[in-house]
This record gives sequence, C-alpha cells and structure tokens, in this order.
Amino acid sequence: MRTCSHLFILIFIGATTGFAGNRKLDIPVPLNEDVLGIRIPYYNEEGFQEMQLDAQIARKTDEDHAALKGVKITLFEKDQSPLLLEMPAGTFDLQTNILYGNEGVTVKRQDLDILAHSIILKTEERFAQFKGKVKMTIVNLDLQTPHSENKSVESK
Repeated sequence: MRTCSHLFILIFIGATTGFAGNRKLDIPVPLNEDVLGIRIPYYNEEGFQEMQLDAQIARKTDEDHAALKGVKITLFEKDQSPLLLEMPAGTFDLQTNILYGNEGVTVKRQDLDILAHSIILKTEERFAQFKGKVKMTIVNLDLQTPHSENKSVESK
C-alpha cells in the first residue's frame, strides 16, 4: 500500500475516442424544478449504448448546468465489462459534458475498484481525474486464482 499526502490519479476509461460526433448530452428537465428518477441512455451512431446516466434527483440550475443527486453512470464497451460510477451528488456542465463530484465517488468494474473524495469526469473523452483521498484496487483477472490477493494503492 502506498500513501501520499495528495494523490492525483488520472484514468482513461474505456474507448480511445469520445462519444460519436462529440454530441452534447441533453438532460431533459425544466429549469429550477426537481425531476425524480431520471434515466438517460446515450447511443453512438451505430446504435450501441455507450453510456447510461441515472439520477435520483435532477435539476437544471441554469441553461448550462444540472445538479444531480444519487448519481449512477454506467459506461459500456463492446469487449469489456461495464464500468459503474456512483456518487451521492454532482454537477453536470451541459456545454462541456463534464461531470464534477466532490462528495465521494465509487468506480467499479470487474477488474477495478476506485474510491475517491472527488472526480472530474470528461464524458466525451471518457477521462476521469480523481482528487483527494483515493484508494484503487486493480485485479489481474488472467492471473487470479481462488487464493490470489488484490493490489491496492491508497492516498491519505
């Protein structure tokens, strides 16, 4: 286990290209009204679902920003297991397609677990920056046996 005072982990999530045509993700909620239980799927030009955004509560605070609570984002890849990102609250910039979260975040995939204090997720590039206290566990599925151990990196 490695400890640092401040650890910045940058991770490239999924594909090497962003969403098809870098289209903007629309959150179809009225301005300054809470919408409960929203699900927004995102499909590429070939009809493959690349992402799904779920939020328990969504509210557009202005034309360019949406406040989200109970956020779950699932990123899909054709040749990999889905990646699930969960956070209690976040702000989505509708112009840049960037999600900001400062109340804790959990990222899970079959071979990866990340717990972090905050995240900046650039959805078009599928690029995440984790800040603050971060714990990352990576599992090599090819070498994993019933008695093998996971490797963890943690910052404080």
